[in-house]
Order: sequence, then C-alpha cells, then structure tokens
Amino acid sequence: MLELAAALLVLADDCADCAPEAGPIYADVGPTHVTFQTEDDFGFETTSRSAISHVGWDATRYFGPEAEIGLVSFPVENNNEYLTAKVKTTVTLGAYGVARYPFTEKLTGYARVGYVYADAEFTVEAQGVEVKSEDTFRGVGYGGGIRWRLGESRYGVRAEYTRYDLDEIEADSVTIALQRHF
Repeated sequence: MLELAAALLVLADDCADCAPEAGPIYADVGPTHVTFQTEDDFGFETTSRSAISHVGWDATRYFGPEAEIGLVSFPVENNNEYLTAKVKTTVTLGAYGVARYPFTEKLTGYARVGYVYADAEFTVEAQGVEVKSEDTFRGVGYGGGIRWRLGESRYGVRAEYTRYDLDEIEADSVTIALQRHF
C-alpha cells in the first residue's frame, strides 16, 4: 500500500520541465510506529507498524489546517496476564491546526494539535469467555516535527512525533513520510 501511494505522489508530477516551485497544498504518506496503552484496570499495551497520510494547506507562512488518515494494523494476537486480544485494522481520522516556523528555505519545524477519531473492531478473550466488539474513540492529538525539502524539487521528508489522548486509550506515534507540494 505504501509503495502504491508513493508511486502516485511521484506520478502526480505532470510536467517534468515545469518550474519546481512548491505550492501551498501538500500531501504525504509513510510508515508510522504506534504504541498504545489502555487506561483501564488491565493496563493493556501493544505496538503497531502502520501507514499514515496527511493532506494540508500552508494558508500562511506560519499557520494552516491539516487532515490525517491512518490505517493501524496490530500483531495477530496481544496478551497480558488477564486477557488475549485480537484487533483488526483500525482507521484513524484527524483534523489539526498546524503552526510552523521556517528555520531555513529547506527546513521547517512545526507543532500541531487537533481532534482525532478512531474506529476499531476487536475480539477479547478472558477466562474462556470471548467477546467481539466494535468501538470508537475520540480525543485530541498533539505533537510536532520537521519538514525537510529535498533540493529544489517539490518533494520532501517529514519526521514527527504525535501523542494521542483518546477516550480510554493513550498512544504515541513516530512517523517518517515522503511529502509532495502541489
């Protein structure tokens, strides 16, 4: 999936001889490593290697909105001393406000905060009883990172950390993504 998304970003460059000026709209895609921990009595914790994508608008030099979609996949089975859990792929959606500061022409630091929605399907087994459930989680996401423009092209690399404080789940993610300005 990541390979296809990266290929589409490259193919979106419809004119190889056009001026490489970066526009105010950007999109990126990349892998993310997420660590989740529940806030209930079980203290369940797991990690995930997933994919995340952002689309944003540099409305001004320093501020702009950003949308996020993540596909979070988990190991086949997660255990702790109380239960066994099988979680299907979770979809996360977010809407953020982003504040940025350009350190140089190619390097920009940023901070972001916004609303996050996550939808998950899971099966939990405890003491021989199996329960299937679907749940949604809502809350806030906040973090920051850097964007580095590659040469004189419209492409760049984004590296960030995000903390998610959702209803009964806390999560930390680290992301590296290929970014393209339009």
